[in-house]
Amino acid sequence: MLILYTILLLFSIVNLNLTEKGGIFLPPKFEYERVKAPSGLRDLPRYLKELLGGFFSRIFYIFKLVWKTGPWILFSMLLLAILNGILPVVGSIISQSVLNA
Repeated sequence: MLILYTILLLFSIVNLNLTEKGGIFLPPKFEYERVKAPSGLRDLPRYLKELLGGFFSRIFYIFKLVWKTGPWILFSMLLLAILNGILPVVGSIISQSVLNA
């Protein structure tokens, strides 16, 4: 049954061209251009805005898609990301106390 759904999905993508020009399966088009390096400290805010602007627009687009699917998925992803950051620190503290005992 899963194979049938996959084939139907692929067939609909190919026939309806849903993946072209920011269709329902792709995020909005974003042209990647090389960002001009800052010429001085006054030019640094422009540089950072251009450099990080595309990244954050993609992240917010992904969050919006996941939120539409189910808010609990977004919360569980964020919780798992936080735990993945905390657990190595806890493991190193436990290892330090075991080795120093």
